[in-house]
Amino acid sequence: MGYLNHHKKNSKKLQDEKEKLENEVRRINGRVERARTNNEIPEADVLQWIKLANGMKIDVEEFLGEGENKLCFNWCPNIYWRYQLGKDSKEKIDRVISLKDEGYEDFDSRAKIFKEIIKALEDLRIKMIGVYGAGSVGKTTMVVEVGKLAKRNGVFGDVAIATVSQTLDEKIVKEKIASQLGLTLNGNADSLIRVLEASTKEILIGVLAEIEAWTLFKKTTGISIDSEIPSEAKEVCDKCGGLPVPIRAVVAALKGKGKRSWKYALRQLKNYKMKEIAGIEPNLFISLKWSYDRLEPKDARSCFLLCSLFPEDAEISIDDLVRYSFGMRLLDQNLNIFDEVRDRVLAMVDILNESCLLLDGMNENVVKMHDVI
Repeated sequence: MGYLNHHKKNSKKLQDEKEKLENEVRRINGRVERARTNNEIPEADVLQWIKLANGMKIDVEEFLGEGENKLCFNWCPNIYWRYQLGKDSKEKIDRVISLKDEGYEDFDSRAKIFKEIIKALEDLRIKMIGVYGAGSVGKTTMVVEVGKLAKRNGVFGDVAIATVSQTLDEKIVKEKIASQLGLTLNGNADSLIRVLEASTKEILIGVLAEIEAWTLFKKTTGISIDSEIPSEAKEVCDKCGGLPVPIRAVVAALKGKGKRSWKYALRQLKNYKMKEIAGIEPNLFISLKWSYDRLEPKDARSCFLLCSLFPEDAEISIDDLVRYSFGMRLLDQNLNIFDEVRDRVLAMVDILNESCLLLDGMNENVVKMHDVI
C-alpha cells in the first residue's frame, strides 16, 4: 500500500536524488579535469564511479519518462502501474543514494578525522571510539560514512546504529544494537557488554574552516561560478558559524532568490536578537530561527511545530501527523476530507525536508527532527 500511496512522492524524490547525483558528478569531474591540467593521472576507481553515475542518470531519466507516459495515457488510473512505479522508484532511489554516497568526499579537516577513525578501528587494542563536537557539525554523517567504509573494506562484518537520546531508554538502545548484531539479551545485557567492553579513544569534530564552509555554501546553492553568487552571500555564510545544518537551511530559503533577498537576509541575520540558550551555539539558533520564519505556507510551520512535540529522536509517523493535523484542525486551509489532509501534510513534509528542518526516517512512512532542532 505504501508503494501505491506514495508513487508520486517516490517519483519526485527519485528526480531530486538524480539531480544531486548530477551535481556530484559535475564536482568530481571538476577534480578529474584539475588533476589532468596538473599532469596527474586520475584514479581508476574515480573514473569508474563517473561511468557508473552517468549510466545511472540515463537509466533514471528513461524510467521516469516511461512511468509518466504510462500514467498519462491511461484514462482510468491503473493501480498496478501506480504500485509498480512506486516500488521501482523506491528501489532506484536507494541505488542512486548508494552510488552518490560512494562519491562522498568531505573537506580536508573532515578527511583527516575520517582517516583517524578508520585507523583506530583497525587497531585491535581499541574497542571503543567516541566522536564528539557541537551540535550540527556532522558527527552522525561522519560515523555513518565510517560504518559504510568499514563494512565495505571488511574491517567489520556488521555495523549497528542506535540513537541514544538525552532521555535515555537503555532497554530500547540495547535491544536495537543486539538485534543488529544477531544477539539475544534474554532479560540482561551481559552478552552485549562483553562485546562492547573497551578501552576508549575520543575524537573531536570541530566546526568547518572558513574556506570549507564557503565551499559547502556554494555547493548547496548549486552555483559553481563565483561571479554569479550575490556579493552578500559570503557574509551570510559567515553568519552560519561553520555549521553544516544552518548553512544548508539558510541556502534552502534563499536558493533562486535575487540580490535584494540576499541583502535583506543578511540584514536580518545581523539584527536577530536572541536570548542565550545553554549549550546552543548562537549562530546555529539564529540561522535556524531565521529559516523557520521564512517557511511558506503557514501550514509548513504548523507541521514543524507538531513534529517538535514528539520525543527527542523519535521516528515520527506520517500517519500520526495526518491524524493530529486533521483532528486538531492545525492546517490553515479548510480541508474536510482525510485524503486531502494527507496530501497537504505530505506536501508540507517535503517543504520541511527541502528546508533542512526535517530529516528522512528509516523508511518513507516516517520522518525525524535533527537533534539540534
